[in-house]
Amino acid sequence: MADAAGTGRRPAWVDDELFPFESHFIAIDGHTVHYVDEGTGPTLLLLHGNPTWSFVYRDAIRALRREFRCIALDLPGFGLSSPRPGHRHLPEEQAELVTAFIDAMALSGITLVAQDWGGPIGLAAAEQRPAAFDGLVLANTWGWPITGDPHLKAASRLLGGPLGRVLIRRFNVFVNVMIPLGHRLRKPAADELAHYRRALATPDRRDASAVLPGRITAGRAFLAEVEAGLPGLASLPALLVWGDADFAFRAKERRRWERTFPDHHTVVVEGAGHFVQSDAPDRFVAAIREWRSALDLRYEPAPHAPDAAK
Repeated sequence: MADAAGTGRRPAWVDDELFPFESHFIAIDGHTVHYVDEGTGPTLLLLHGNPTWSFVYRDAIRALRREFRCIALDLPGFGLSSPRPGHRHLPEEQAELVTAFIDAMALSGITLVAQDWGGPIGLAAAEQRPAAFDGLVLANTWGWPITGDPHLKAASRLLGGPLGRVLIRRFNVFVNVMIPLGHRLRKPAADELAHYRRALATPDRRDASAVLPGRITAGRAFLAEVEAGLPGLASLPALLVWGDADFAFRAKERRRWERTFPDHHTVVVEGAGHFVQSDAPDRFVAAIREWRSALDLRYEPAPHAPDAAK
């Protein structure tokens, strides 16, 4: 359609009330990358997973832009971004794009906010530019090869296999099934689902969504590199915001993150599903605000004692 996503301009179907942010586009390595850049203050770089886009953070951005600079980009092949010809949509390629975006935007003092595939992709970028990052917010994600997790392996083989790729490309099952399944505290409204469907409106637009499930297992080399780089980020303060009714990532993954980042704070959102930032946005926002306020108090210089009377 003439007004489709991924054309380098904001489509008419994007509702300005649901997504009340200015759309920006930047050319990076042949990709046309859509992003929003809202508010002022410490920088939050918000990364989505499969099959969402920056729209999944809309409620968080609306609230947090009062205190933070919120930058949320759409990975090529998702949302309103378009990939360059020949882009394979592999997570390592997406991580290279995020690294190049950080460089192009000259970002520093970043707190990474990442969920689902945004976790390993964003962490890989942070490992390439560690000096640019001040903190991490991780929500229902992972950063290592999958071993001993039969449910994730089975999902990767099914959805990443020939049948799964056909179902995703022809019937958009990741949007039509996974997004409702990933919300447990509330039911996504019809107009919300429409924004995910319209962003992936054609089989060609669903290539990235069809590739990523198989990379959960087939992307072992990339995930092993991410895992190997985690000790270099271990000194960063980390906030874990975890929906405990997720169909994918469970308490096992959360506990591993807690071991990885000694300076962590955990908020378990009871009953929330995979897309915790959308399923429980108020809790998600409050967790970030409270954690950041605690960090600011920790690093605030101590007041000088008055000089003793002479």
